[in-house]
Amino acid sequence: MRRHGIPTAEGESFEHYSEARKFIKDSERQRFVIKALGLAAGKGVVLAADQKEALEALDDIMVYKKFGREAGDHVVVEELLDGEEISVHTFCDAHTHKTLAAGQDHKRTWEPDGPNTGWMGAYTPVDFLSEEDMKVIEHKIIKPTLGLLFICIMMTKHGPKVIEYKARFGDPETQSMLPHLSSDTDLCQILLACTSNALESVKIKARSGHACNVVVASGGYPGSAVQSSWRRALKVSVLRALVDPISVHGVLKTAGGRVFSVAAVEDTLEEAVRTAYKGVKLIKFDGM
Repeated sequence: MRRHGIPTAEGESFEHYSEARKFIKDSERQRFVIKALGLAAGKGVVLAADQKEALEALDDIMVYKKFGREAGDHVVVEELLDGEEISVHTFCDAHTHKTLAAGQDHKRTWEPDGPNTGWMGAYTPVDFLSEEDMKVIEHKIIKPTLGLLFICIMMTKHGPKVIEYKARFGDPETQSMLPHLSSDTDLCQILLACTSNALESVKIKARSGHACNVVVASGGYPGSAVQSSWRRALKVSVLRALVDPISVHGVLKTAGGRVFSVAAVEDTLEEAVRTAYKGVKLIKFDGM
């Protein structure tokens, strides 16, 4: 990213605990992001409000191996970016890219905010993002990294900055972005065009209004599965109104973590949120 001038947070990666600790203690910065440099089920990031929290997070990752031994071998220490976070998803082939309307996801449980999770819901589109903002994102971020599909961006006072890339579509953003496509937009045609370098000939259109999805999670989430705080194999009751298009045979049971994503599309964001929660109320299991 530095080589190609792609805007992102300032930071360094460390293999050695002592060097990472010294970097934090010597920094004039007070607020940090500490990242486990390895697979951590989407939860290996700690937002530290001060140096004390940053050092505690470093201990959790590198000393106590909170996110696993391999994930704790390296860390990335970055500045904490202020602003509104957005998710940009792009279809691409070898020559062309086409970007869906930006979305915004929400990572914390409960109201008010609880623990950070692997994401609890999302909505599309993002009304505060201007056409000029999107042009900057296209020019400075997407084109230099064409081939990656999901870019998480912070809209800071200094412009958009990349938080992360994923070479796949994101959960839960996809559950609001795809329902937001127009009824005459064929997802299968888009995907086939991506594999045959024909994306330029395909039209991707969005419907009016907003889409929103809400995640229903098992009790204890996002606690450690090792500590058995994700409750599993609980019987699920889904009222018939929700599953009419689907045949449900036998007994539905939870498998821990995030269990359902309930999506709705309406004329306004407020209506989409309300409708999604109506769907949530049709689902019942112990501790949801």
